[in-house]
Amino acid sequence: MGKQLPGGPEGAPAATATGWVSLYYAGITAGRFVTGFITFKVSNRHLIRAGQLTALAGAALLVLPLPPAFSLTGFMIVGLGLAPIYPCMLHETPERFGKRHAQTIMGYQMAVAYTGSTLMPPLLGFLASSLGMGLFPFYIAGSAAPMLLLTERLNVYLKRGRSGKQQHTEFTVN
Repeated sequence: MGKQLPGGPEGAPAATATGWVSLYYAGITAGRFVTGFITFKVSNRHLIRAGQLTALAGAALLVLPLPPAFSLTGFMIVGLGLAPIYPCMLHETPERFGKRHAQTIMGYQMAVAYTGSTLMPPLLGFLASSLGMGLFPFYIAGSAAPMLLLTERLNVYLKRGRSGKQQHTEFTVN
């Protein structure tokens, strides 16, 4: 009947589950607050990378068979890690793709973000109804890891383009 929460009791009450989720949102709130101050000293690319690695570390805390306190911490760390990614990616868009294409690319980014926030929770719910909530940390890791890999691939591609024959910052959008 009840599904196992990562690190939590079998069939945890709704109040317990909502408390855990509130830690995730507390992590996002704290992360956005702190990120707002350190963006003056740290580049967007470093904040994006650090956020992705932090989210993966939080997912690892959820995956490992540790006491529930570690899972609670993992939820907060996932939120903390995800906090700077979206704002920093939007802020980095003119640098990555050129000012000429920034508005169009930002529109795509926002559309994909809203589509993801609409489709990903129901997908998790569907999968969890069949496989259990123990799937959640793997779902987080399975989302964060490809994001990290693709972002790093884009960084390498852009770095090569700038150091090669093309010395401009405009990225061609077909």
